[in-house]
Amino acid sequence: MVLAAGEVVAKKAGMSWDEFVRERLFTPLGMRRTTTTVRNLAALGNYATPHASFESPVASIGWVNWDSMAPAGGIISSVNDMSRWLLLQLGGGTIDGRRIFSEAAQREMWEPHNVMSGPAPMERGAESHFSMYGLGG
Repeated sequence: MVLAAGEVVAKKAGMSWDEFVRERLFTPLGMRRTTTTVRNLAALGNYATPHASFESPVASIGWVNWDSMAPAGGIISSVNDMSRWLLLQLGGGTIDGRRIFSEAAQREMWEPHNVMSGPAPMERGAESHFSMYGLGG
């Protein structure tokens, strides 16, 4: 459904989802090393690559082009850029004295929307105490 929401955003905004998040979030936040496509990685330079172990030592694997499903988790970012997103979230939608989204939108992002299955919190131990998550905020 996140992919469908990305299509709704694009239709309502009159631009692609990629253009929308760049214009409304990345640029105002100064997130210059954040992209929604693997096609931009070479131009950005100095990026990490995925790694995996398939019954062998851990090795670098190629990026998969997920452009067609980018709204459902296709943002590639740096720790510095992600810290800007975190500061925006902790500021309730405000950063550097500018409002990027409303406090109501921020509350909606943080409100639990999805119940995660698994053992009850008291059975999981101290390492994990979350049993729900919000809207990716």
